[in-house]
Amino acid sequence: MVDKLSNSVGQCERIVQTPVPLNYARHTIRFLTTWCLTLPFAVCGEFGLATGPVMSVVAWTLFGIYEIGVQIEDPFQRTLKLSVVCAQIEDEVVGEQWRRRQSAFKEELVEEVEEME
Repeated sequence: MVDKLSNSVGQCERIVQTPVPLNYARHTIRFLTTWCLTLPFAVCGEFGLATGPVMSVVAWTLFGIYEIGVQIEDPFQRTLKLSVVCAQIEDEVVGEQWRRRQSAFKEELVEEVEEME
């Protein structure tokens, strides 16, 4: 059970440490910005004075989708602190073994002291 948990934590760490290519993110945001800046010129004839509010809604929607995509690419950002989980598991597993060793050592010392008296 501990091995399975350790393997799962290792897999989660590999997911977290796999970087998203920076060029991909830059290209996406540049294209989206350029498209949103040039779109009003294409729809100006159809919407007239409503072009500003319509483009605001379109830009808000598309940039919101972009941000959701960025957060999905890094699923453990601010949500799962693996170091805290690992420390807790280590404390529970190693700490229990350490307490057993300490209590066994104390019992041996008590027996030795009682024999000396």
